Amino acid sequence: MSQHNSETFSVSAASELSNQTTSNLTQDWKYSVFGNGIGSSGLITADIDNDGITEIIAGGSLTTFGTNDFWYVLDPISNPNGYNRQWTSSLYPDKVSAIAAFDTDADGIYSIFTGLGNGDVAIYDGSSLQSIKTLNPSNSAIHHILYADANNDSIKDIVIADDNHIYIYNASSLALDLQLNYASTDFEIGNVDSDAANEIVLSSGLVLEVNGSNTSVQWDYAGGDFGQSVELSDVDADGIQEIIGAAPWNYITVFDADIQSPKWQITTRQDIDALLVTDIDNDGVDEILYGDGQFGKIYAYDVISRTEQWAIDNPEHGVTNIAVVDVDGDGTLELFWGSGATSTGPDHLYVHDISTQSLEWKSQHVDGPFHAMDIGDVDSDGQLEIVFASLRSNSGYGDGMVAVWDAQSHRPEWDQTNLFGGTAWTGIHDVQIGDVNNDGTQEIVVATDRLYDGAIYVIDGTTKEIRHSYFYDDGASIRSLAIADIDNDGTTEIIAGGSREHTGAPGVYTYILDGATGAVEWNSINLGDYWSAVSEIEVGNLDSDATQEIVAVNNHLFVFDGVTHQQWQSSFSGVSSVHLYDPDQDGTQEILVGLNDGQVLAIDGQTYQTVDNFQISSTAITGLQTSDVDKDGDIELVYSNGTSVGIYSFEQSATIWQSDPLGTSVGNTNSLLVADTDGDRRVEIIVGTNYTVVEFDVLIPPRLVQPFADLTTNTVSEFTLQISDYFNEIDAGDTLTYSANGLPDGLEIDAGAGLIDGVATAAGQYDITVTATDNTGLSTSDTFELTVYNLIRLTRFDDTATGTRSPDHIEALAGSDRVSGRLGDDLINGGAGNDHLLGAAGNDSLNGGRHNDFLSGGAGQDRLKGGIGQDVMKGGLNSDIFVLQSRSGTDKIIDFENGLDFLGLSNGLKYEDLTITQLRNQVLISDINGAIAQLRGISARAITQADFVAL
Repeated sequence: MSQHNSETFSVSAASELSNQTTSNLTQDWKYSVFGNGIGSSGLITADIDNDGITEIIAGGSLTTFGTNDFWYVLDPISNPNGYNRQWTSSLYPDKVSAIAAFDTDADGIYSIFTGLGNGDVAIYDGSSLQSIKTLNPSNSAIHHILYADANNDSIKDIVIADDNHIYIYNASSLALDLQLNYASTDFEIGNVDSDAANEIVLSSGLVLEVNGSNTSVQWDYAGGDFGQSVELSDVDADGIQEIIGAAPWNYITVFDADIQSPKWQITTRQDIDALLVTDIDNDGVDEILYGDGQFGKIYAYDVISRTEQWAIDNPEHGVTNIAVVDVDGDGTLELFWGSGATSTGPDHLYVHDISTQSLEWKSQHVDGPFHAMDIGDVDSDGQLEIVFASLRSNSGYGDGMVAVWDAQSHRPEWDQTNLFGGTAWTGIHDVQIGDVNNDGTQEIVVATDRLYDGAIYVIDGTTKEIRHSYFYDDGASIRSLAIADIDNDGTTEIIAGGSREHTGAPGVYTYILDGATGAVEWNSINLGDYWSAVSEIEVGNLDSDATQEIVAVNNHLFVFDGVTHQQWQSSFSGVSSVHLYDPDQDGTQEILVGLNDGQVLAIDGQTYQTVDNFQISSTAITGLQTSDVDKDGDIELVYSNGTSVGIYSFEQSATIWQSDPLGTSVGNTNSLLVADTDGDRRVEIIVGTNYTVVEFDVLIPPRLVQPFADLTTNTVSEFTLQISDYFNEIDAGDTLTYSANGLPDGLEIDAGAGLIDGVATAAGQYDITVTATDNTGLSTSDTFELTVYNLIRLTRFDDTATGTRSPDHIEALAGSDRVSGRLGDDLINGGAGNDHLLGAAGNDSLNGGRHNDFLSGGAGQDRLKGGIGQDVMKGGLNSDIFVLQSRSGTDKIIDFENGLDFLGLSNGLKYEDLTITQLRNQVLISDINGAIAQLRGISARAITQADFVAL
């Protein structure tokens, strides 16, 4: 199982990726190092998320010695060959000094307590691994965290210790209940004497009893400390726990606090690094497990016979912590320990079968940073792989690791450290995927050195065997690569950038190498400063001729013609990254240049003039890529700046998203990739850091194809609306579900089909919000107004009718009718006959129909349409629209108020078609077909295009 860190980064509405919807970037995979000092802050085994699988929690460091910098959760099931980092934390500037995990509310989900060097305790949910709360008990490093009833109120507490104090927190409210002014490097809680109360046993030699707010010293051991580490266990079956203390050197002593005396002692062969007391043989009696300092063993000691049960060799130096659990569910316990923290050599997590003492697994020691990576189908299986390499391994004593992971499932396919026999002294600097020998299969090309001399290795993408080894100038490691047919001769070349590692190097060059043989076809003159390197190579067509150009970075920008090798060099320096970009898709590319001061320059590929520049960071731009990240048709700039990844919108001239800090050297030497790695039609962003490879997935919500218009129905007719026609889904494989809030009674929605239908039972105006949601939980909504009318149908005779207090739809049919809408926003159609239509209150729509009608809007914002015939229209109060129609008769508008009312142009009528003339005290509006309307009491000069509105 790959790491699925649960952090989701959302673009805010003020700076969203799409103008329609908010896109989300979720950090869905992370590969990390195990680090140094594995488990020194804690080695925890628990089913933290209640999934039936025991996870392992450990901390790791990025320095050879010192406190852990981060922590991770190991998954023992997903990888049959070992344990994957399921989740890895960010780096803690204040270091991780203690880790513990407890199910404090008995819901099966643990809380993970992370003690920090600044005295804080950060608490995380064991299922989501999201931060819950941070406690601030202290200003000094946290040493130890327990979950036990420390104050004898029959309720377990969270108990935290630093250099000088013990803090007792309520486990439910996380409020501080009590602070004890006692110092200790380690402590345990249990009943170690004949009374019924729990005691707090300090490694300093004190036994305390806390009752409420009162604290008493039960025993102050005259012999001094119990040890540097303490454990509690009833080793003599008297029903009372004993104190087991491990001294720094030579002795593990069992103390009986009930009689306040040492009981017996184990003499060890050397110094003691770790102590654990637990039952390893299921006999109901705990054994004592301890690990030697320096090179030594892990021992199991039987407390009944007081003899050594077994010892397992520890291949590395020292033991950080010991844990025992049946992690794989086979009925046999596994023994875990971290080793190597006390030497400059490699660090490993070891897993042994306790019953046989045989090795089951040990972790790799991989040293970042991860600045070499590429994406491609390396084994021709039709699936993309992510190929990445670490700089070194085994605390710098070994070659870096080269790894191949499935880009879709994020499962490891292959990895290997020390692939080059320990000769890659400067580290692995770049990898590229390509068919370098034109045999139809992909190879992995690695840029490194052999004992400082330039070296390129070609690895078979299928077998993972080294197919070719090419060696170049003395003291000039290869730092960067590109693969292309640079001279259009039908064969592939490797373009490589060199460096200077010692004074024996002839220079710092850019090379063109024959892909099949590795032979040097050409190299540049010496580039850059004496101690420098060509940190990046890009290849593309900058000038629209038939050949490509080489773009190289070595503080300055260098461009070489792929055939003539003509060179151009920038006058500016401080170049930190480069990317080739074709903004207008004309086949020629511009050069995007990242600078140390955080600027990005756009350089014309033919004139080499700067055509644009933008400041996007205050630190060096370490990586650049371009992509239509959110599939809205606009290209965005994806960049890294040494600590994070960001997305810059050319359209908005602003960074519209930026990740949280990811580490250091983030994206250095353009270890930044943007591609659809899993075939879901959306891009992933992959970046290397000093300790991880991180992948962000861009989640794109459903798109609203067109906004919903306001709609009408009535209490008699069937209403149908296919809302699925208004949305589409960008992401492949996603299906949309639909919901609607605010529907009137009688209307329902089919969530799968996206269909609203039914007959509304109550008239009124309803604000309806419809939402489309995809598989990831992202959604897009729109709101429209649905007016439900009471349908009132009159006869074909002369009728008189008055509407209700709700919205009414009155159909007058034939006859000369007198109709009043009363209250509500009404729709009144006069039909045939000389009708008298009154909207009354509300925003009404009146349609005279045929013959000569009188229309009066009344109060409200009304729309009046005379229809065919010589009609009279009176808007009444508020702003009204009088609808004009050609060839429908001449309507008289008796109360048009300029600046308040509007003249509506319908059926294709345009303002340009009209003639406006003064006729005595009236304005006549005509078109080519004759008079349309007369406006009473207004001047023709007062009528302008602003008085008209298209309908």
